[in-house]
Amino acid sequence: MDARWFANPSATPCDLPAKERIALAQPIVRPAPRPTVRLANLYFLTAVMLSHALPRVVPPLGLAEIALTQLLIFVALPLVVSLPAGRRALPAIFRLRPVGPDLIGKSVLMAALGWVAVQGLSLLPLYLVSRLGGEPPNPYQPLLDQPLPRWALAGAIVLVPALAEEFAFRGFLLSGYGELGSPRAWVWTGLLFGLAHMSLLRLPALAALGMVLSYVALRTGSILPTVVMHGLHNGITLGVYFLSRSAVPAGEMPTEVPLGMVLLWTAAALVALPALVAVARSLPRYPDPLVPWADGQATASGQVRVGGRSAEVGAGGSDGQDAADGWSMQGGAGGSDSQAGTGGPAGSLPGRDPGAWLSRWWPLAAVLLIYASYVAGELAMTFDR
Repeated sequence: MDARWFANPSATPCDLPAKERIALAQPIVRPAPRPTVRLANLYFLTAVMLSHALPRVVPPLGLAEIALTQLLIFVALPLVVSLPAGRRALPAIFRLRPVGPDLIGKSVLMAALGWVAVQGLSLLPLYLVSRLGGEPPNPYQPLLDQPLPRWALAGAIVLVPALAEEFAFRGFLLSGYGELGSPRAWVWTGLLFGLAHMSLLRLPALAALGMVLSYVALRTGSILPTVVMHGLHNGITLGVYFLSRSAVPAGEMPTEVPLGMVLLWTAAALVALPALVAVARSLPRYPDPLVPWADGQATASGQVRVGGRSAEVGAGGSDGQDAADGWSMQGGAGGSDSQAGTGGPAGSLPGRDPGAWLSRWWPLAAVLLIYASYVAGELAMTFDR
């Protein structure tokens, strides 16, 4: 910004060049430290171990215990991990920005389109499995078989997962992977969302759903639209299940997916998916408060974006030190082509050090081992019936 404007108290924004007037019109968002990819991966490994490994060594949990466990793992744990960033940074890290009713309305529309697209992506693997003589298990069947009121099932399957998982995935994890820049941030977070459900057959549909949710949260700067989308998606699925059980007795439910239904849902998905992408791209873009998003904006570490690059402008903690503490002020998701202070692209390996690469990504290798064990069990249950 022109320093002469500050030197002349009688000057107004109208005296500035057009580019700088546009910059002044943007919402003022103070940069906040973001969790690093390494910290996000460590949390993800911990969450997977707690949510999937513990049930193998503890007695079966009831409905209330399952809901409480989800809140502790996906809400309380990331909050505790984020406390070193300061209380003022928490709304930015977890994307708790309020949104208007118009954005909520678009979220409802995207939830309906996303549900149709996910069904189309899910039925093809189920059809192939049924042709091979398998019957995939329903991970929610133990809950659905319990003699519980429907409002309790809705709370455990619809409301709690929507709130808790969005808080963790589109809040903490997406903020950490923002260090890699966009679109890698929402692609990686979507893949982690699919892996977290520990199912090979449902992985393509859940990963695609996770990517859409991550893109919406990153674009709007809020998890409220994705909470609505996630909750409605689960709610529609549960409602269809209740309707099918009331219309067809449990013993007469078909075990094989008809080819005609697969083709119908695939065609519907091919229509719904482009429509979903179009609606998502029409959403208003909100600047990421975790990174500098405009030229001339300095961060707390003394960096300033100039022409899409980050340069040191004063004393401050280095990016390496911030990353070692699990927090970074380095740009990422807000700028598509921002450069790191070392001269490499955003999200590049710190100094291209194999040790740094290993410390960043080893938690995902551990998650893949847990995932492989669950996939083996899923396939055994699918084809051994």
